[in-house]
Amino acid sequence: MAIPVFVDSDVIISSLMSSSGAAHLLLHDTDGLKLTVSTVSVGECERVVDRLGLDIANLNQVIR
Repeated sequence: MAIPVFVDSDVIISSLMSSSGAAHLLLHDTDGLKLTVSTVSVGECERVVDRLGLDIANLNQVIR
């Protein structure tokens, strides 16, 4: 049974900024987890990605 985990926008943005941090590990090693992101968090992530000049394609991949 997968453990439900709500993922905050801070975790998503942190994972996009560093591939060696805990946030990146959480989002890419999801065995036994059911990750959930709210539409509000997705919108916030899109604004932050735009403001910081991060790759929107990477964000879309993480959210998927």
